[in-house]
Amino acid sequence: MDFDALYRGESPGPGIPPMTTPPWDTKAPKENVIAWQTGGWVHGEVLDIGCGFGDNAIYLAQHGHRVTAMDISPTALITAERRAADAGVDVRFAAADATTLDGYTDRFDTVIDSGMFHCLDDDGKRSYAAAVHRATRPGPPC
Repeated sequence: MDFDALYRGESPGPGIPPMTTPPWDTKAPKENVIAWQTGGWVHGEVLDIGCGFGDNAIYLAQHGHRVTAMDISPTALITAERRAADAGVDVRFAAADATTLDGYTDRFDTVIDSGMFHCLDDDGKRSYAAAVHRATRPGPPC
């Protein structure tokens, strides 16, 4: 599936009609992310993989976390950057491949993924897990 095409409002693949807005664009953080934050399970520097329009990343930044948010779609990140600016928070956005996470070794204390992992095939899931392991700092959370 071509997620950048989807975010541009075009068909993301054969037989898939274009959508004006992805169905996961709720313009609010996901309930599980709110629960993780209020439950004290989010620590230190945060990586949001598959951030889309950035709502989870923005929410966590509003609660004092340093957040890097990644998506494979540069088009989605344009909206995410605008939403973060409108919210008055600093989130570092990057177009990146979640199955490699090149340049992010031993960097993050918390990693969230609210809807990206299930899009990968089995090889992609194995690469993703290895990349996330490399990107997290060793040891217990801060």
